[in-house]
Amino acid sequence: MNAPQKTSSRLEALRKNIQAPPKTIAVYIALYIPIGFVMNGIGQAAEIAEFANWWQVLTCYGLYLIPCSLVIRHRTYWDQYLFGVFMLGLLETLGYAFGTSIAHEGNILDQILGPRNFALAMSLWFGVYLPAGNFAVSTILKKLG
Repeated sequence: MNAPQKTSSRLEALRKNIQAPPKTIAVYIALYIPIGFVMNGIGQAAEIAEFANWWQVLTCYGLYLIPCSLVIRHRTYWDQYLFGVFMLGLLETLGYAFGTSIAHEGNILDQILGPRNFALAMSLWFGVYLPAGNFAVSTILKKLG
């Protein structure tokens, strides 16, 4: 298989993995978006970190985490977690680099781990979103029938 065929087959596999019935997409949206607002609120209240703008919850949770979750939803827990750490690592690092995410100075994570480990700690912690979210969506869908 030559390079263009490999790329084409990978894109086809990605397209196939991300497809889901409308009911499944609705459950992801109903679960992820409120969780995003709650987590941003907790980050603000605890003065750990927050988005620079409220609407970033919609873009990060809705347009980034949901598609990431869909792509890997049929993989093992550890595959999902590792993919989640990688994808959240990109999101966290770029968010703090561009100033679209704000880490509060002297927050509890900085005090425990040091400021140089903040984005890593956030990535390791939030990497669990993808497998946990996929498990929750699967459970909800089973209960809905």
